[in-house]
Amino acid sequence: MDISKQDIKLASQETIDKLHTAIGDNNCIVLDHGGYFALNEKILRALGPDVISGIAEYALNGEQRYISLNINDRPIISVGRLALKRESDHASADSILLAAELYLQNGGVMLFNQDTKVGVIGHGTLGSRITHQLQARHAEKPLVYDTDSGRTTGIPEENIAHRIDELYAKCDVIFCATGNHAIKASDFEKVRDGTIIFTVTSPDDELNLEALLREGIISLQEQHESSQTYIYIVRSTGHKIILPFNGESPNTLIDFGTADPSIHQPCAAHIIAGNRLSQNNVRYSCGVQDLNKEDESLAFDIWQQHYRMPPTESALPFKPPQKNKMEELPCC
Repeated sequence: MDISKQDIKLASQETIDKLHTAIGDNNCIVLDHGGYFALNEKILRALGPDVISGIAEYALNGEQRYISLNINDRPIISVGRLALKRESDHASADSILLAAELYLQNGGVMLFNQDTKVGVIGHGTLGSRITHQLQARHAEKPLVYDTDSGRTTGIPEENIAHRIDELYAKCDVIFCATGNHAIKASDFEKVRDGTIIFTVTSPDDELNLEALLREGIISLQEQHESSQTYIYIVRSTGHKIILPFNGESPNTLIDFGTADPSIHQPCAAHIIAGNRLSQNNVRYSCGVQDLNKEDESLAFDIWQQHYRMPPTESALPFKPPQKNKMEELPCC
C-alpha cells in the first residue's frame, strides 16, 4: 500500500479510499509508532470504529497526538508511559548522545568543551536523560528549555532557559527532544549562525522539515553524504544551520545502540497491546489508556524468553564513518 506520511497529513479522498480498499470488509487494529493516524482527524472520522476498531500506540508523542484529538469512539492503548519504555528511552538517549559526540569529533567540534555551549529543548524522558548525561560529563553548563516549567524542577537555575530565545542566542549545539516541533518555523530567524541541530526522533516530528522547505523558510545549501552533513540557509537571516543526518535521530540512522536488548522491551508490550485489542472477548474502554500492569509484566517475560541476546550473539560494534572522508564542520 503506497501511502506516505504526507498522504496521511493531507487525508485526501484518494488516500482514504486506498485505506478502505486495503482493509476490505474486515475491521483492523492499527499498531502506530508516533501518532501518524492522528495527523489529520479526517482519517479516523472516515475510518470509524467499525473499520479501525482500536489503536496500539508505541511512543509518548504519538499518545499526545491522540489525546489532542480527544478520540472517544474506540480504545487506544499506549505503551509510552510504561516503566520498561522509560528504560528503553534512556538507552536510546545514551546512544543518541554518543553518536552525536562521535559525529562532532569527526568534524572537529568537541561536545564536552568549555567553548561549546549545548542546549536541550524538551525535558521529558529523552531530553532529561540527555541533560543528565551532559551534566555528568561536565558539559559547559547546558541550557534546558521546556514549555512546562514544572519539568525543569530540580535543575540548577544556571541551566534553565526561561525563554527559548535565550537558548537560541547562546547555544552552538541543540538537541531537540520534544517529539512535537521543538523549533517552530518562526523561530529559525533567532537561531545562531552555524548552529548544529540534532533531533531525537525525526526531522518531521521535531522540525517539520518538509514544510520548512516547501514554504521557503530554509533551503538546502550543501549536502555531504560521506559525513551525513546537511547545511541549510535560513531565508530571513542568511544564517547557516547544520542538520547532522538531515535531522534523523543519529542512533537509528547509523544503527548505533539499536542492538541494545532493552530497546525490544516496549516492542513486546506494543505487540501485546495490539493482540489484546484484536481479541473479541476482551473489552476496553474508549479513549487513550495505558497497557495494564499484568500485560507489562508479560511483555518483560516475553522479552526475557525471546528478545534478549546472550553475549556471544551481541551485535558488532558501531563502525564510524571513515575519518578521511569527514568534511570539517563550520566553526561554532
